[in-house]
Amino acid sequence: MALELRRPVRIGSGFEFVPSQDMDNDMWSNYISYILAKVINFCFANGDGTTNLERRGETWQVLEKEVESWRESRPENFNAFSMAEKAGNAFPSIWLLSPWHGI
Repeated sequence: MALELRRPVRIGSGFEFVPSQDMDNDMWSNYISYILAKVINFCFANGDGTTNLERRGETWQVLEKEVESWRESRPENFNAFSMAEKAGNAFPSIWLLSPWHGI
């Protein structure tokens, strides 16, 4: 809904997701969803009308590092087992084994 309505996602104030290596697959999916919510909030934030490009650039870099950290730390079974292209498909084909991985 946030993307369709172009508004930030409601995340409880003070909430911070703390990942750990022993999380189950559903928690790894929840973690990347949380990062996505933070990216959406960054894009649709309603500030005080001023734009501090330096601070926004720093925030973007932090978000980028969070995504990269997730990508490097996630369980190996989140990797696609195939990326074979499908004829006529406009999007890349990414084949996964579990719904948790596709989310």
